[in-house]
Amino acid sequence: MGEVGAAVALTAWALPMARLAGASREVAFELTAGFSATFILATLAVRSLVAHHQGRPAARGLRLATCAVAGLVPIALMSERCGAVAFAVLPMAVLAGALVISHPHPRNLFKIGFGTLAAAIAVAGILVATLRSS
Repeated sequence: MGEVGAAVALTAWALPMARLAGASREVAFELTAGFSATFILATLAVRSLVAHHQGRPAARGLRLATCAVAGLVPIALMSERCGAVAFAVLPMAVLAGALVISHPHPRNLFKIGFGTLAAAIAVAGILVATLRSS
């Protein structure tokens, strides 16, 4: 799961960048949490997909982890403080859930990559729009 660690480490750069741009500490942490959750979901979903098609027993655990993380998004939507971040992460949560449930063939990883790119761009746009207004 070094990929998850790398995803968190790379998205952690959003914190100092947001602070340098003038965002408050809370907004910077929310932005970083949103980006981290987005890329954790994408990583777990793709790793689950690859493990499933390789017939590895880890596939079930990865599917459960992806569903658990994606399932936290609607719960967080009910939270007063985390609602904007959870709403922003929703496109990636839906995509990750769809990948884990449908198990498309790995030869479609190119298309899946563009899907995750589109979802990540949507997340970034929603995060910036919602956190800028707060």
